Amino acid sequence: MLSRNIEVLESGSRQPESVKINNLLLRGCYLRNTEFVLGIVVYMGKETKIMKNAKKAPRKVSNLMRMMNYMLYTVFAFQVLIISLFASLSVAWISEKGENYSYLDMSSGSAGGARWFIQLLTYWVAYSHLIPISLYVVLEIVKLAQS
Repeated sequence: MLSRNIEVLESGSRQPESVKINNLLLRGCYLRNTEFVLGIVVYMGKETKIMKNAKKAPRKVSNLMRMMNYMLYTVFAFQVLIISLFASLSVAWISEKGENYSYLDMSSGSAGGARWFIQLLTYWVAYSHLIPISLYVVLEIVKLAQS
């Protein structure tokens, strides 16, 4: 139990002041309506009990949302894989057989890297329906209707 005295020099005389657990001011507390404060730092740092117990608040996500997020991340990774593969195959096909199809106007244009990026964006737009953004909206409406 914490029970010690400190001596405070006030107007030429020493007065003992008690330091008890009742006089302890922990981290995050406010002291108001006082003219002055005498303080002692007992211990501070990351190894104190209050700092060891301080944690971030856990994310409150339902199991359904967690599973849906995982599935959407998987679909997004699959989409990136597909569009990268299709963009690469498209650039290879254009460089190999693009001159035979003059009505498509694929022979002239930018270099390989820029052409690949344009094809990547083209396939991204073409396959953007794989990730249903409206799914989150519908799920929230269903939760609202059920509550």
